[in-house]
Amino acid sequence: FYMLCAAFGITALLFAIPYAYDALRFAGAAYLLWLAWQAVRPGGRSPFQVKAMKVDGPRKLFAMGFLTNLLNPKIAMLYLA
Repeated sequence: FYMLCAAFGITALLFAIPYAYDALRFAGAAYLLWLAWQAVRPGGRSPFQVKAMKVDGPRKLFAMGFLTNLLNPKIAMLYLA
């Protein structure tokens, strides 16, 4: 995603609009907080606890990886640099 944005010059918007990068950064932090809440909420399970997991489809796995990469500010900074 960031590679395509850099190729099309869309990442210049993050330089031109400082709040755009802040919004990306805060969205990434909110996603990490949501993941932490899923681990520590009442009735939540430890991420290290062995458990049987259901099989996820390829679309869901792709969406999870895409969202994780999209909200990673280090990747954004790599392509912005």
